[in-house]
Amino acid sequence: MIYTYQASVAGPYHIKHGIPCQDACYVAYGSDGIVVAAVADGLGSELHSDVGATIASEIAVNHCAENIAVGMMKEEVLAVIKESFERAYKAVVAVARAEAVPAEIYPEDEYDCTLCLAVFHGTKLYYGQSGDSGMIARLVNGAYVKVTEQQRDAYGRVYPLAFGDTYWKFNSLDGDVSSVMLMTDGLWEELCPASLTGNGTSAVDEAMAKQYLNLDNVKEQDLPVLENMVKSYLEKYPEEFIDDDKTLVVMFHEKRTSPIYDKLYQVTTDFLCKALDWKRSLFSKEVQK
Repeated sequence: MIYTYQASVAGPYHIKHGIPCQDACYVAYGSDGIVVAAVADGLGSELHSDVGATIASEIAVNHCAENIAVGMMKEEVLAVIKESFERAYKAVVAVARAEAVPAEIYPEDEYDCTLCLAVFHGTKLYYGQSGDSGMIARLVNGAYVKVTEQQRDAYGRVYPLAFGDTYWKFNSLDGDVSSVMLMTDGLWEELCPASLTGNGTSAVDEAMAKQYLNLDNVKEQDLPVLENMVKSYLEKYPEEFIDDDKTLVVMFHEKRTSPIYDKLYQVTTDFLCKALDWKRSLFSKEVQK
């Protein structure tokens, strides 16, 4: 059985300026235990990107949940995921043009968003990626893996869903997966900071990742508590680290997580205390330099 939890909160900058949360996430269950999830991040410079993110995530997830079945070959699954991206973008364009005023030549530009999608079944993970949201996974052997790469140009500008399949990436992950986390770019840069790249260490900040992905003994009845706890944690996250919207979806297999925590209480303690203390300590050291 694969369980999921999710959280999406507006960032401090958006709250202060009356801007809606431009992130979206969506989860659907397909046949035979297949679970599909996506996160999408509306571009901050676009007027209706929150709408685009919502449409893209829902359309893509539902298409995959309805058309992917156990026993399909890898190429077949990836073809469905690609088709879901195409359908998602067409749906965004259709809504944009239906709502546009006559003077707008390319109204869909105001709905630009990223899209990161995962199909999880058993221990197998398939994915699609467009933009700078991202995905990490924890394998059954305990290793943490950076599944996706951010898609940005040399100036840091994101390649959104609108850029098409020249930029989209589709693949499956080698290895048996116990849990997977999809997140928008603010959280991505905390979980996979640039400082860990090329230094001979994991590209994933394991001290942070385990707060979300090591969920042994968390049962179905615990999920509402866990979800509320994570949302509270994200709302209280220090603004000096992330002032952007923060959205995540976690999928985890009840029988394949490692025995890290004995009780949900310990997860709560880690989320609300350890991570914040560690990040504040790091920030303090940077200020003193």
